[in-house]
Amino acid sequence: AMACGVPVITTPCLEYTNHLENAYVLGADYSVNDVLSAIQQLLTDDKLYYRLVENGRNTAKEYDFQKVVNRFIEAVTPT
Repeated sequence: AMACGVPVITTPCLEYTNHLENAYVLGADYSVNDVLSAIQQLLTDDKLYYRLVENGRNTAKEYDFQKVVNRFIEAVTPT
């Protein structure tokens, strides 16, 4: 979604998300109302919407396919 220019609403399980910087990160005990509130905020706050889009695209660039493959190989290769 970040690479496609869509603001992301997510749970706090992803290490590369920063609340209100590159994604809208819900609290650990999120509810349907929390998700609805996040959607409403993104639909009414243009500055937040576009900040998440721009910063999300920049974050996605750090996770292109080759970089992810290289990180995986480094993680599973014995030292």
